[in-house]
Amino acid sequence: MNGDEYGDVIIGPFGTDTYGPDSGSARIHSGLDNSVLFSFFGITAGGELGHSVSGAGDANGDGFDDVIVGADTDNNLGTDSCGASVISGADGEVLYSLVEGNPFDHFGKP
Repeated sequence: MNGDEYGDVIIGPFGTDTYGPDSGSARIHSGLDNSVLFSFFGITAGGELGHSVSGAGDANGDGFDDVIVGADTDNNLGTDSCGASVISGADGEVLYSLVEGNPFDHFGKP
């Protein structure tokens, strides 16, 4: 993701409690030295951001690989409607937010 020719790793400790119980998080670690390149934190208690994580290729065409992070039990549009975000590998900014409109769809679950 950072262009140093070493494969980087994304992990999703979805039980993280930074912004409430099980709000979740995701971190991208450097493949060169294991340093944390970017950290993301769920803002909804019980939302479990990081329940699913994956590479997304270069979604915005800027030459950096991006990632997608799912929140399995977020309640954006109803109970357990959930969502996912595509995050830039260049600067860690959210490129796209995807939310499902139906309760209990668990959109973003692996």
